[in-house]
Amino acid sequence: MHEQVLQVYGLDVNRSHKFWEPYLKFELSILEGMAESEERGKQIARVRSIYRRRVMFPTSDSLITWNEYCEWERDEAEKLRVEQRHKQASEKIDTMVTFEERFQEAFGELEAQSDIAPMLSLLGVDLQTIAGENFNYLLLYFERILSEYTLNRDLWALFLSYTDDLCKKKEERQRIYEKATKNCPKELDFWLG
Repeated sequence: MHEQVLQVYGLDVNRSHKFWEPYLKFELSILEGMAESEERGKQIARVRSIYRRRVMFPTSDSLITWNEYCEWERDEAEKLRVEQRHKQASEKIDTMVTFEERFQEAFGELEAQSDIAPMLSLLGVDLQTIAGENFNYLLLYFERILSEYTLNRDLWALFLSYTDDLCKKKEERQRIYEKATKNCPKELDFWLG
């Protein structure tokens, strides 16, 4: 279950630690109680995988996580392999934090003035730049805004456009279209998808 949640919410620049930390602590607690064995080796690989993925995405706590990983990791060659990806993620942190701040501002404008235009502009231009080919970033931000504005036709139309272009999983596309038609049942275009 953690893995499914982390695919999307593990990318959240400010809140991902709420999902990563319990998972990592759980896996570390299992590792601590194990004697040397083949199973212990597999558990080390699981913990290593969690750390590796956590430091590869730009999050506000990535430096702290990197330091924890360096303290935990005994394999210097592995540390060097992960370091390059961590540096790439670190270069994106400012961009991600700025986008998150702008998302919060646009969300505030939407709540205060019912003005959808700033949010549509932000999601329509800047989000694709941030997300690149990673559909899960799109999913993260659209799920956040659509959880509050589930009946907004313009948000759903933009989300479906991204879904058509970037979502590679047929089941995921179908799930998104089902939600769109459920929330905007009069939109013929959504039904025809």
